[in-house]
Amino acid sequence: MDSKQNGGRRLDAYIRVSRVGGREGDSFTSPKIQEERIHAWAVANGHQVIEVHRELDVSGGTMDRPMLNLVMARIDAGDTDGVVVYNLSRFARTLIGSVELIERINQRGALFASVSDGFDITTITGRLVMNILLAIAQSERERMQESWRTAKSDALGRKIHLSSTAPFGYVRGEGPLNTKTGKPAPAPLQIDPVTGPLVAELFRRKAAGETWRDLRLWLEAAGAPTVLGAPWSSSTVARIVRNTVYLGTAKGSPDDFPDGMPDAHPALVDEATWQAAQARRLLRADSKPAPTLLRGLVRCGGCRYTMLAHHTKPGTTHEGFNYECYRGNKSNCPSPGFITATRDNGAAGVDDVVVELMWEYLGRVEFEGHDATVDLGALEQVRDRLVARREQDAEDDEMEQALGRAGWLKHLASLTVRVDQAQAEIDETLRQLGTARLPVAVLREKWESGEMSLDEKRTQIASTVQAVFVRSGGRGGRRGGELRRHDLRKRIDIVWANDPELVDVPRQGKRGYRVGPWPFPDTDPDIPGVVPLQPEMEGAGGPVG
Repeated sequence: MDSKQNGGRRLDAYIRVSRVGGREGDSFTSPKIQEERIHAWAVANGHQVIEVHRELDVSGGTMDRPMLNLVMARIDAGDTDGVVVYNLSRFARTLIGSVELIERINQRGALFASVSDGFDITTITGRLVMNILLAIAQSERERMQESWRTAKSDALGRKIHLSSTAPFGYVRGEGPLNTKTGKPAPAPLQIDPVTGPLVAELFRRKAAGETWRDLRLWLEAAGAPTVLGAPWSSSTVARIVRNTVYLGTAKGSPDDFPDGMPDAHPALVDEATWQAAQARRLLRADSKPAPTLLRGLVRCGGCRYTMLAHHTKPGTTHEGFNYECYRGNKSNCPSPGFITATRDNGAAGVDDVVVELMWEYLGRVEFEGHDATVDLGALEQVRDRLVARREQDAEDDEMEQALGRAGWLKHLASLTVRVDQAQAEIDETLRQLGTARLPVAVLREKWESGEMSLDEKRTQIASTVQAVFVRSGGRGGRRGGELRRHDLRKRIDIVWANDPELVDVPRQGKRGYRVGPWPFPDTDPDIPGVVPLQPEMEGAGGPVG
C-alpha cells in the first residue's frame, strides 16, 4: 500500500558518520544501526523510506556535503516529501547550519524528523521546538556578528589591515610569537622589497596617462606575480590603483573606522601621485586609440560583416595596417576581403582614399537639417567648463578635507556624469545635423593642420559615412602588393550619410542574418564570389548563389 494514501510520506533517510574505521563500543552508532532505527521509525509512523543517503567519513562541521546537498535538491524538486535522520548531530554539528536547513525544508512543506530526539516539524511540539531553535540561532548569529565587529575594530586599532591575503606590494608583518598557537601575532603590513617598488611605478605611470592595458603588459613584462597567482588583467590593475591601502591606510571596519586607519603601515605612493592617478581614472583616459581612421566602418563585400584592422609584421609584403575579413577562416564568407589601411612606407591606403572622397562628397552635398537655434559652441563651452572644474576639484585638497574622501570622490563622479551628459547632447546635435557643421574649407584646414585629434576625425567620418564596402580581392597588387589610389577606389563602395539607411547588414545583437555579398554598382561577374545584384535579391541578404 502507498504510504501517502494512508497519510504517510515518502521520505529520504540521511546517515552520516564522521569516521568509520576502527570505531566500536556503545558510543558509536554505526551506519547500519542508524538505518535500522530510521526504517523502524518510518514504519511506526506510517511513512516510507524511498532512498538512503550515506555520508561516511565526513565531518558535520560543514554544511557543504555531497549527499546532504543531494537530499536538499530532491526536496526542492519535490522528488521526496522530506528527510529523516537518526539524531540532530548526524544532520549538523552547528546550530545555525542545521536550523537554516530545517527552516528551508519547512518552507517547502516537507518533513524533517530526528528519530532519537523525537523531533518532527509536522507536529505541534516539533514546530514549537523549531521556533525556539530559530530564536536561539538568530541570537547566536547576532552574537557572532558583534564579536566579529569587535575583533575588526580591535585589529584596526592595532593598525592591522584586515584581508585574507596581503595586498600586492606588501607582506604581512609578524608580531611576537604566540605561545599557545606557536604562530606570530598579527602585525601591520610591511613593504615587499620585490613588488613594492612596482606599485610605486604603477601609480606614476597611471598618473602620466598610461592605459590599463599598458600597465598590465608592463607588469607582465616585469614578471610580477599576482596575489592569487592568476594572470594579470586590466580589472586587477584598476583595483590596485583604486585601493587606498597604498596610502598607508588599513581598512576593514566600516562602523568604527569608515575611512580606515590612516598611517597604519608604510605608504607606497604619496597623496599627490595617488590623486593624479584617480583623476586620470575619473577622466576615463584608459583607452588607447587604434591608428586606423575607418575602424568599425569597413565591411567585407563578400559577407557584409565588419572587417578587422591589424598590423602586419615588418619585412612582409603588406607591411603596415590592413583591414581583413576573418569570417573566411570560419568558412562563413565565400570571398573574404583584404585591403590596405595605411602603409608604413607612406604608400596609398584606403583610409587616405576615403578621406579624399569625403572632401569631394562634402563639396557636392548641401548642408541640410541645420537648426539655426542650436549653438554648438555654447554646448561645447558648457562641457569644457565642467571638464576644467573637474580637473581643478580633483587637485583641491581643501575640498577633500571639507567633504571627506567619500564625499569628495562622489562629487568628482557626479561631475563626470555631467560631462558625459554634456558630450551626449553635443553628439546628438551633430547626429541631427547630418554632416560637417563647419564650412568644408575650414574643416579641411583643421583636419590637415593636425588640429583635430584621431577621435575627432573618426567622429567626422562617421557622421559622413555609413559604411565602406570592400570588393573581394586577393592580397596581391601592383608593385609588390601596393595599390595605387585609382585601384583602391575601384575596390570600394561607400554608403554616405544621406544615402538610404543600411538595413541588411549584420550588427551586434542582431540575429538571423543570412550571409550575402554586397551589390557593388558596377559588379563584375568575372570576379569570383561576387554576383550581380538581382531584383529578387534586393535587401534580402541571401546566400551567395
